[in-house]
Amino acid sequence: MLEQSKAARRRFYNGNFHNRYFCGDGIDIGGRPDPFSQYIGVFPLVKSVKIWDLEDGDAQFMRGCEDETYDFVVSSHCLEHMCNVEEALFNWIRIIKKGGYLIITVPDEDMYEQQQWPSVCNPDHKWTFTIYKQKSWSQKSINILDLLKRFAEMVEIEKVEKISEFYNHNVKHKDQTFHVNIESAIEFILRKKSESVEIEVQKKREYIELKAAKSFSSQFSEAFNKISKLSKKNAKYVVYGYGSMGQVIDKLLGEQVVAFVDKKGIFNDSTILKRENIYMPDAIKDMLYDYVIISVLGREEEIAEELIKTYGVKKEKIITFEI
Repeated sequence: MLEQSKAARRRFYNGNFHNRYFCGDGIDIGGRPDPFSQYIGVFPLVKSVKIWDLEDGDAQFMRGCEDETYDFVVSSHCLEHMCNVEEALFNWIRIIKKGGYLIITVPDEDMYEQQQWPSVCNPDHKWTFTIYKQKSWSQKSINILDLLKRFAEMVEIEKVEKISEFYNHNVKHKDQTFHVNIESAIEFILRKKSESVEIEVQKKREYIELKAAKSFSSQFSEAFNKISKLSKKNAKYVVYGYGSMGQVIDKLLGEQVVAFVDKKGIFNDSTILKRENIYMPDAIKDMLYDYVIISVLGREEEIAEELIKTYGVKKEKIITFEI
């Protein structure tokens, strides 16, 4: 809660933030509702700060943001929400100028999640972070040092620090960040190398794209096999989404699919269902089905939560492919 403000107070007493890190034009990734821009006057060498949040696009890709645009990137507790942390960090490095800085904070898994996964404090967290461990309790743990090694050709590590301002290690299973003074995070600061790194950047871009393509191909194959198994059940399905995956489901499950729903749907009357119609999500309340399949890739958790809270779908009746 208000992690950017807590960090600003702590950073005020470190001259490097005034004279080196926060200088020129910056971008605050995931800035709302506590943007860094409110502290422009506190750090006088800052000229401007753009806030980048959900309405601007996916922070994993930073589409529309040109290479080497900003003097610094600041991001507080956003990286843990990315589906692909490595790709996100690559793009954050991409958009800063040579010699510019990234100032990033993420939750420390032992102080924040405290061996509870999925995260009880914030269910949207997709990863946990530690500076370095040989083995973590978290199946989604990322070692910061291992992550940063992959960018050794592009950046220099200025600092990696565990932040535990006013944190009480004797208090268990409580989100202490709700307190106005408490931080429980890892802060790391990177400097983009000044020498020419175009070749390294291109190599890294190609590596990430290839890695993502291989990963998606493998996961899509797993999803295909799962759909095939569903066809052997004596069950009726409603499918959320009619993109490429939805169409695959349509082909494999055939008449077992009773309807498709999507926010782009135009039909709301579900008294007589037609498979060729795409219905609005609200129509699902009146449909007869055994399961709801979410076919929209990358938004499974968000859609599942909406189906449960808004449309009354039971959690055990939701099928995802975890792609």
